[in-house]
Amino acid sequence: MSPPLPPMILAVPVVVIVIMLVGCLVQTLRLLRLRRLTTFGSRVLGVVVASEVMEDPDGPRNRRTLSLSTRRETLESTTSSWRVIRGRPASSDIGVVDRTGMTVPVLHDPGSPQVFIAPPVTASASPPDGP
Repeated sequence: MSPPLPPMILAVPVVVIVIMLVGCLVQTLRLLRLRRLTTFGSRVLGVVVASEVMEDPDGPRNRRTLSLSTRRETLESTTSSWRVIRGRPASSDIGVVDRTGMTVPVLHDPGSPQVFIAPPVTASASPPDGP
């Protein structure tokens, strides 16, 4: 018969598992909220007023490999109640496409308009005016 394990050795894996479960729960709730926007969100048009490339902090740090980067946009839109909203989408999967100046569809939460998403570039997105 082997001696009993010290309590600290048992506590560490339990704490790690609890942290992982809480993280999964938070991400699941976030995804459900974003999915609800695509179904029940108010659809308006917005303009991409700024855009910047963000390097992925968890991406490769070796110069010989490709770095992982995405583009973060700042959008401005007007809700159905004429409230102007300016901010960054709750989720973005546009990759590195620069949509600055483009009119894009925006889906926002009617009860909380500052929470919105802007789907990727599609045929419904219009190019910027000018040369």
